[in-house]
Amino acid sequence: VAAIGFLSATGYLLLVKALAVITAVRYAAIEYTGLVWAAAIGYAFFSEVPPPALWFGAVLIMLGALAATVSRQK
Repeated sequence: VAAIGFLSATGYLLLVKALAVITAVRYAAIEYTGLVWAAAIGYAFFSEVPPPALWFGAVLIMLGALAATVSRQK
């Protein structure tokens, strides 16, 4: 239980440090990849086949985040 608490606190502190270093738009682009990772883990470990709508939505979300990141860099 102590290890879980330590790892949780460490993860939270690293997240706070990351958000202090990068902009929220860049973090959002990275965070949205979690949707793809969740679908891949569900498929790999639970044989759960994601519906096509999930992939379509994931592409739209990532393209939007990418566009926001690129427009901020100009």
